[in-house]
Amino acid sequence: MSFRFFHTLNSRPAHWRGCASWLGRLARHSIWQVRKRAGGYPKKLKFGGSFLWIQNAKVADACGSLVNLFGYYDGNLHLLGKLKQYAGGSSFLDVGANAGVYTIAASEGGNGFRVTAFEAHPATVELLRDNVRKNDRLNVTVEHTAVSDTAGVLRFSDVAGSPVNHVLGRESGGGIEVPAVRLDDYAASRGLRPVGMKVDVEGHEPQVLEGARRILRNDVEFVFLEENNPSPLLALMRELGFQGPYYYHTGRASLSGTPEREDAVFLKPACLAWLRDNGVPLEEGN
Repeated sequence: MSFRFFHTLNSRPAHWRGCASWLGRLARHSIWQVRKRAGGYPKKLKFGGSFLWIQNAKVADACGSLVNLFGYYDGNLHLLGKLKQYAGGSSFLDVGANAGVYTIAASEGGNGFRVTAFEAHPATVELLRDNVRKNDRLNVTVEHTAVSDTAGVLRFSDVAGSPVNHVLGRESGGGIEVPAVRLDDYAASRGLRPVGMKVDVEGHEPQVLEGARRILRNDVEFVFLEENNPSPLLALMRELGFQGPYYYHTGRASLSGTPEREDAVFLKPACLAWLRDNGVPLEEGN
């Protein structure tokens, strides 16, 4: 328990100050560990202006511990809130939505902002749908599908309750078959012009981006991206007109090129300029 607490606390170093804060968070985390082991799922956690329902122990370990301790999942959600003001009444794609932390955060407030959440695993997509339903998010569309560079069928890992199931290689045995779509095809068929994306698919990010070249070049202004394959991802994002990778420093409310524990964000120049003019500066030397 103590190791997990220190690991979790260290993942958000800008958000605790002093002994009293440290002890308070230790107490909160300890109580969460007891609640988690006691069972009785789902457990309801306050999450920004929403709630997150934690439906099993593996999700409780993954996003539950962070939301319980800090009231949010990662610092990029604060930046997403700012970027929604830039986006106005537009749409956002959450690729690898899992239980829905980005989906729920992005869909807060409505105001014409629509979210499409993609989740491939059949059990995990039910956790996602449950969180969307219990938060009454009528501006969310949930798609039970993987996202890749080709449409069809992919083989997907099948670990019960896991928040990190992922696409398996063609040579891999086991797993389950799941449908797959290309984002360019999906957006075209529905008339979507998404302004932003989050892509966190446990190593399948290059294929997701390859299948989204048109919308990335023409429509998307910001992408939160897990960098499992940094070199090819960096080259592709720059080819498509993005700058970065940048990292959002929550405590300073600024961007820099110095890696944080959060995923990277890539920005089109106009979006980066708007952030600078609206209270999110790019630190000097970047």
